[in-house]
Amino acid sequence: MTSPQVVCVLGMHRAGTSVLARALAAIGVELGDNLLGPLEDNPKGFFEDRDVFSLNEQLLSDIGHKWSSIGLIGVEDLASHKHGDAFDRAVHILKNNNSRYPLWGFKDPRTARLLPFWQQVFEKLGLQVAYVISFRDPISVARSLKSRNNFPHSRSHTMWLQHYAASLRYTDYLILNEIETGRTTGHKVRNAQGKLDAAAVVDAVEALFAMGRMELVVVHMPEGAYLRTRDGHRFSRGSLSLPPDFIKGANGAGDAFCAGMLYGIHEAWDYMEAMRLGAAAAAARGTAAGQQADAARKDQDIYQRTPGFN
Repeated sequence: MTSPQVVCVLGMHRAGTSVLARALAAIGVELGDNLLGPLEDNPKGFFEDRDVFSLNEQLLSDIGHKWSSIGLIGVEDLASHKHGDAFDRAVHILKNNNSRYPLWGFKDPRTARLLPFWQQVFEKLGLQVAYVISFRDPISVARSLKSRNNFPHSRSHTMWLQHYAASLRYTDYLILNEIETGRTTGHKVRNAQGKLDAAAVVDAVEALFAMGRMELVVVHMPEGAYLRTRDGHRFSRGSLSLPPDFIKGANGAGDAFCAGMLYGIHEAWDYMEAMRLGAAAAAARGTAAGQQADAARKDQDIYQRTPGFN
């Protein structure tokens, strides 16, 4: 695969695109120095380029939409000849950043609905693009938008579908947890007692591949992780086997797994090694500071087996 020159983060509002952009920056993707500042609802920052944000807002306004509007946007609506000024601005943004950085990336949830426009810009400049999606299940997104914007769940679910239907077609690496996997595909991955149904996870991953053209899909869960590549190779790894009181909390574990997995992919590690780093990062995230170094050890014998995956 040709090395990318631009990384485009896709996803829905309130779905972790900021966290993903921050993780990509940590492994070497430059986001530039013209970023939007933090706000109360995103105190660590949005990691969005101001120029990209402004341009996307203009494009949506020009075609009678805004970030929260409902309705499909057609390819013809975004034809470059209809948005000459915006097209020139986009070309300038990409040229400027690609001249400054060996690998530049940008993130704005609005981009998912405006992909036909941006892809014309990428083609004009002959850029190799890597699309990375930040995926969060529709129920959690709807709850977040209800809290922040008082949107009814039905509206948020429709917005979610608009963003991800467009995004999955261009996503290279899809990393999500088992609950998100089940809710997105309609598969019940845990029984009434909370026990994992590994076969249902496998079936759900097959359903995800039917939605897009991903290079790989990774599902992480407390029991471990399951990975399938586009060409049908499958891998699974169990979680760390740790003392009961070692983990102090699960908050942020999924984000940590994703960061570890992305680092391994970026460094061209074997997939099993990448999943192992993801598991170690997730465990480290839940420990006290003094325990993190121990949690990140790469000793093969501290991993449990993950039953049920083929």
